[in-house]
Amino acid sequence: MGRNAAEDEGLSEEEIDSFADEVRRCVSEVYVDTFHAAHDENCRSKLGIAEWDDEARELWGELMRLMAVSSGAGIDFTLTFRALSSEPPGDPDGIHPDGIFPLLEQAALQSVNSWPSDHRAGWSSWAARYWERVAADGRPPSERLAEMRRVNPKFIMRNWMAAAAYEAAEGGDYTVVRELQEILSSPYEEQGAEKERYAQPTPQWARDLPGLAYMS
Repeated sequence: MGRNAAEDEGLSEEEIDSFADEVRRCVSEVYVDTFHAAHDENCRSKLGIAEWDDEARELWGELMRLMAVSSGAGIDFTLTFRALSSEPPGDPDGIHPDGIFPLLEQAALQSVNSWPSDHRAGWSSWAARYWERVAADGRPPSERLAEMRRVNPKFIMRNWMAAAAYEAAEGGDYTVVRELQEILSSPYEEQGAEKERYAQPTPQWARDLPGLAYMS
């Protein structure tokens, strides 16, 4: 409510100032606290960690840094989180840190084997700490992975997908449009081998096209 509207309601200057102060307090305190609480909970569930604490924050921050560096070689953030929502190789109590790479291969635009050795070492170090934390949490893997898959989508709308749909539609073929509508109606669900092409890194043909490149 603006000051003029408040005056029209017959409020006094003191009441208007009090109302404005309360709005400012809600925005600066309540909203900010609510936002951060929701953000932290989202980060916790995306990692499948039982509690959001200082260690969890460090794991999240390091993961963000590693993905940002990996983007120079090409890694898809959405598919990285979805890959982490899969069962890692080996027993959860004895996973080798390098077991992270078969998962990351699903999200990498270039093979992870081509990444610099120091960057691969950074990922291995992070994976060791992450899986150590997961094991310490003691959650059943099925419970943890199910929670992660509920918040880490497998399918999202991407520029290259939209381009394929509207180009086909311009020629009167709405098959791709309908297929995307079906897929994006259940973005967190597995949808069969025939839909896997929509859960892959940006295809080669789109990587150099304006508006359709790597992170589209």
